[in-house]
Parts: sequence; C-alpha cells; structure tokens
Amino acid sequence: MEPPVRQEQINTEEETDLQWKTLAPGNFESVLTAAELQRRPKLDIDATPELPRCDSEGAPRFVVLVLGEGELDDSTEGVFADAAEAVADALRELGVSQVSVVYCADARLCKAPRDAPFFTVVLGAHHLARYRFDDHGVSRTLCEMQGWPAPDASVLYNFETVNEQTLLKDIFPRWALKKHLWDYSSASVLKLARLKIQARHVPLGWSDSFERYAPSGDQRDLGVVFVGRMNGRRRQVLLELRKRGVPVFHANADALLFGDGLRDVLRRARIVLSLAYFGDADEWKATRYLPSIAAGAVVVAEAGGARLEREAWREAVVFVEGVEAMVNVVKFYASNETARAERARRAAAVLKARRFAAALRGPVEDLVLGSCRFWRTADVGDAEAWRWRVSASSASRGEL
Repeated sequence: MEPPVRQEQINTEEETDLQWKTLAPGNFESVLTAAELQRRPKLDIDATPELPRCDSEGAPRFVVLVLGEGELDDSTEGVFADAAEAVADALRELGVSQVSVVYCADARLCKAPRDAPFFTVVLGAHHLARYRFDDHGVSRTLCEMQGWPAPDASVLYNFETVNEQTLLKDIFPRWALKKHLWDYSSASVLKLARLKIQARHVPLGWSDSFERYAPSGDQRDLGVVFVGRMNGRRRQVLLELRKRGVPVFHANADALLFGDGLRDVLRRARIVLSLAYFGDADEWKATRYLPSIAAGAVVVAEAGGARLEREAWREAVVFVEGVEAMVNVVKFYASNETARAERARRAAAVLKARRFAAALRGPVEDLVLGSCRFWRTADVGDAEAWRWRVSASSASRGEL
C-alpha cells in the first residue's frame, strides 16, 4: 500500500499568501489575526460530508489526520506516512465503516464542523502548539479559536518527545481529561504522568501496510545504512563509527527520502542504524525500526525509551550503549551473513506476531463509546501477550 498522499480538492478560491518568519532550520512561525483567518480559503478535510458518523450497522467513520507545521514544511507528510497508513489499516481491520488519510499542511487553513460526522486520529499533534491567533491582543490556540479538533470525537496520537509548554499546559490536558490522548512510547507516557497528564500507551505493531516493504529478492548491496535528519550529535556518532572502520551510507544526505525511494533503500540494506537525535534517554524510534524490520534488515539502535519497552523488542532490535558496542555489533553482522539473515528472520517474526489492530482495539472502542453504541470491534486477537502496562505508580517506583 502506498503512503498517504494529499487529498485532491477542487478549490477555485485564491491561493493563500501567509507571511512566514523563519525561526531556525525547519521551524517557522506565522501569526494570523482572527479577521485574517476568516478571509482565508480553507481545505475541508471531510471528502464525504453526507455520510453519518455511525452507519446503519453502527460502525464508525474515521479520518486519520496528519498535521504539518505550515506551508514551508516539506517533511512531515513523509515522516508520518507509515504511521498514518498503519493506523488506517488497523482501523479497517477492526471493522470501521470508512477511513481516509488526510494531510493538512497548516491546520488553521483546514476545516471541519464543530460536531464533525466522523472520528479523528490526529498525527503530528505536537504541531498544534505552532498555531497561534491574535484575538484582540489575546494569544489563543487553534482549538480555542476554531473549536476543532474537538476532544470528544478525536484523539491526539503523540509520537514526539514532548517539551513544548503550550502542548503541556493548553492542549494535551484537554484530551487527557477525555482519555483521548495516546502516546506510542511508554517513556513518554511516564514523563507525561509525572506532569499529571494521563496518556494512554498505544504501541505500534504490525499492520498489512508494512507488506509494501517486503523484500523482493536477495539483493542486499548496501552494507550499513542510516536514514534520518542530520544534526551535530548524529554527525559525531557517524564520524566515530567511520574512524573505527564502519562505513555508513547516509541514504538521505542529499535529499528527502520517503515513499518508494525509502522502501527501495531499506530492501537493499543489510544493517540499518537508528541514532538518537537529541541524546535523550527517553527517545524511542519505533517508527524507524518497523519499516526496516519489515524490509528484512537488521536494526541496530542506540538504546532509548523505557527499559521494559526495549526488553519487549530486544528480539527484533539490537539495542546498544555507546559507540564501541555499536561498532562490535555492526561488524559482527556485517561479516556473518548467516547470523544476520537469522536475526532478520527472527525480527520479522516478532513484528508480525504483534498486530497493531489488537493494540488499537481497546482505545478505539473507548473513543466511539456513547456515539456508535451498538458497534463492537472485530475480534483481532489480544495484545496483552506483547503489551506492557505503564502508569504513574510505575514511574514513582522507577520500574521503567
């Protein structure tokens, strides 16, 4: 299945001409007044507004919404492509009536009715802090100004390490009170719990959308591959690896790499490195691990995230502490094809045994409860065999 693409919308209104201020590479700011907001053309995220939220059988309708950080954002759509399609695929498996994936570059310029006739799973939720409005001298958030997305019928599914105060004070708590704040990292769940924000741990797992990465043959002509945005920390790690005789191919050094291009690189890779961006012990990179595992590569990752979460994935991902350990592991698998192939086979088996739909089943039932009262999800198995529970009490005891 191809990554989500922007919905084609017929729009005869004039193009927007927002003035953006560059704060730093990849970060932009644009403040709209309430009056300006009213004049701008909007993208309707619902392509079938005539359909009800729940069909005649009670099955709910969903939109998986990926939020960018503005018109100058050239990467968010690709970064969240696999996660968005995995969510959509798992929802279909659970038996929802309809699901579509929509990319919205700037949430201020997208619209939906306050009582939207669908449920929304919001990815890129951290970008909600980017959108501010000047309402007669008072700075307001998107949700305050537009009443959308609404916590009653949507979830924020967080994939980022959270430090943004606007999110923590003004946005996440509104969804947490409805129990509609999800996070794919147990370390993040615990961090939020310490701040008195209750998020639900919804880990990623296998969906049929990952089949697009399945190896097409035995050709693996790329040894050690790294895919990711470069910064000073990662540059130093790669330098240290190369000094120690580990040649690393940085696949997206010269251009963005998503979609078929990413798939083709991962299929050719024997080993894929996952490097922390911030050096934060809580960083969890499952969105990077899963496509590489599905493509048949061995994933060697800098240890991050919660200890129990790493333990749960240790048969699928080789976690290492420090450059020397990474060098030793990479050299071992690079020189031993039998061991590398066996490790890749075992990792793929672990991934396929963990169906994402099973992890999503409970959270989705809780979201639609009260709206589609007679609907129950399809029986897709139980996620308890591979899930690990996190709570505020776990954090206080230091269990993770």
